[in-house]
Amino acid sequence: MKTIIKIQDDQFSGLSYEYWKETFTETDEEFYIEIENKKFILPCENKHNKEDFKNSKTIDARGYSQGDWQTYKIYFNGILPEYIETALKRTFTHKNDYFAQKYEQTEIDGKIFESEILYCTGFCIEHIEFPTKEDVEKAYLEIYGKDFDEIKIQIG
Repeated sequence: MKTIIKIQDDQFSGLSYEYWKETFTETDEEFYIEIENKKFILPCENKHNKEDFKNSKTIDARGYSQGDWQTYKIYFNGILPEYIETALKRTFTHKNDYFAQKYEQTEIDGKIFESEILYCTGFCIEHIEFPTKEDVEKAYLEIYGKDFDEIKIQIG
């Protein structure tokens, strides 16, 4: 009997989007954001007035299709943290969600039998725009360790 991990793209969880939003809601940084493309909403609620800030910066975000764009004007004091600027630039990219299933596989008389799913989990990769199978396996191993005999990755 061997343990199998099967990993696939997850188009429905939105896990990486939720992590992306937390960049703005879970920070101690103070800022005010305006958006140009009203087709999309702000990544967070503005808790201050733009008049409270001395500096501003315009940041463009572009996606993979014509309608996926946003121009942000962010107001801040001091220096804008790089992680906030990077997150705004990646509004439409770097959101790769995966669904992993663990099950056991047994071969009896040349026939392969699979158990019911032992557990399911989700994870995401946000630091790579287009992860390869190797990137996905590495991310899984970093989070869960090697808890399998074979890994099957079906992405893209």
